[in-house]
Amino acid sequence: MTAPGPHHTLGEDLDLDRARQAARSGDLHGALALLAGANSVAALDLRARVLAQRGEFAEADAAWERVLALDPGHEGAAAGRKAIAARPRRRLLAPAAGGVVVLMLLGGVLWWARPSGPPPPSQALPAATPTTAPVTPTPLSPPSPSAGDRLAARLEGPDRTVTRAGEDVRVVFDDGLFSRGEVLAPEAAGRLGRVGRALRGTDVTVTVVGHVVPVAGGRTSGGSTVALARAQVAAARLSAASRLPLTAFTLVSADQKGGPHESAARNRTVTLLIHPSS
Repeated sequence: MTAPGPHHTLGEDLDLDRARQAARSGDLHGALALLAGANSVAALDLRARVLAQRGEFAEADAAWERVLALDPGHEGAAAGRKAIAARPRRRLLAPAAGGVVVLMLLGGVLWWARPSGPPPPSQALPAATPTTAPVTPTPLSPPSPSAGDRLAARLEGPDRTVTRAGEDVRVVFDDGLFSRGEVLAPEAAGRLGRVGRALRGTDVTVTVVGHVVPVAGGRTSGGSTVALARAQVAAARLSAASRLPLTAFTLVSADQKGGPHESAARNRTVTLLIHPSS
């Protein structure tokens, strides 16, 4: 079990998610900049991994040492330090055409580099053998479902309406999710959780649109801080259930007259516009 480490804010969580995305995209310098000054267990562990990937093993070891000071049972940090300590014994050289293949195992990640050039004769592809056999026509197959089709199918449910807008998928909850302000209605957490779990393993971005009911004496257009707060509450629930980073969610306030339903109570809600990245 991982210890929580120092308390950190929502802003620090967002920086951590951005750093993870930067590291995945290969922007290691940007990831380290986002992690500067962070001292949570998760941030220090990610910093150590990025430093190790940059070849800065002494700095990575020091970061993992800080992780273990906060969480002595952290298996990833212990494995990382052990891999760095054993690094000279884990380098393997094997002959290859025009050079060597270098393998290095660090923290469970296998890195490799191979010189360019044509494969050796033993690896050359065999020449194609002419044939006179008749060609059998291949039956036409139905078109494969698009990313939007697959996403819409995953999101179907009895408590929501799912529609397509190009490759985007729009989700409208049939009943209001909030009882008042940004307080979730009794069944709302479960409904958001089911949608979030349907998004697990997907590569998507989600726009969460908060809605409000116009009130006498209040603003009648231009959006609302309550609507934006509702979008933030829903995004946090969806992020936790889907395991998508918070940076995958964009928060928007709808106009006061832009609710998806005619009923005022049902418009205490959010709607989702989900875009598949591929």
